[in-house]
Amino acid sequence: MVSISRILCPVDFSEYSRHAVQYATRLAEWYESEVDLVHVIASVAPTAVMAEYPSTLSLTAVDRERVVEDVQRMATPLADAGITFAATVEDGDTVERVLHHAKARDCDLIVMGTHGSGGFERLLLGSISEKVLRQAPCPVLTIPPHDATEPQPHTIVFRNILCPVDFSKPSMRALSHALSLAEEADGKLTAVHILEWFADPEPPDSEEMSVPECRRVVESDARARLARAIPAEARQWCEADEVLTSGKPHREILRLAEAQSADVIVMGVHGRGALDMMMFGSVTNHVVRAATCPVLTVPNGSDGS
Repeated sequence: MVSISRILCPVDFSEYSRHAVQYATRLAEWYESEVDLVHVIASVAPTAVMAEYPSTLSLTAVDRERVVEDVQRMATPLADAGITFAATVEDGDTVERVLHHAKARDCDLIVMGTHGSGGFERLLLGSISEKVLRQAPCPVLTIPPHDATEPQPHTIVFRNILCPVDFSKPSMRALSHALSLAEEADGKLTAVHILEWFADPEPPDSEEMSVPECRRVVESDARARLARAIPAEARQWCEADEVLTSGKPHREILRLAEAQSADVIVMGVHGRGALDMMMFGSVTNHVVRAATCPVLTVPNGSDGS
């Protein structure tokens, strides 16, 4: 069973960070979690902070107190919901401080907002978020820009949940988180497995099996494994569906998310080696960059329990 006791929410003072706080509030209500709001005063501050605090790099005691008060104001939704929270301001390298805080406080989830410029720079604090996503010791929920007005916690739901499954340990851990969200939100889970077939021209038939027959066997096996991946007991309290498709994984994930109006995509992230970083960039980063709904990435080794 997934347990989320403490949520870390790094914030600047943008509307996108406020969106993230709203999501953190909603999740804290569901899981009865405590929330840590953290603002890092870095050697290179994000534009939103520099505009509000031109003297960020040499804050006076009065300036720092003002920053602390503004972080506390960011916690208004948490206070209104009766959530136990801590609002802190730290100095140093932003990535290092966020990751250190997540480890030192044994956080079970990081919730980060995004802003609306192009490419990966649209992520909160730019490339800093990419580094947090890659190195986080716990799952990370990234919230994309919202065109509508700032959501209220009670309006945030995860009723349509899309979870790509490749049957690896990270994706099975992600499936556990997706099932937990479905239970909390009384939602629907769609588990999808994506096959990548040979590019044309296909290899010649072998003496043992033709290409069409091979495809039928692979598809049949994938369907059976996908059905077994969702526990029977989960189907009693969660509407679950399985989808088998083929194509480029990130394109299929994004296509299905849009077609099904997904409220969240839940993905497993493999280990932290060089090859895994390449795979992270080629699949997970593509999805995080382009998704119009929140994306929950679950790293290898995050059982959430």
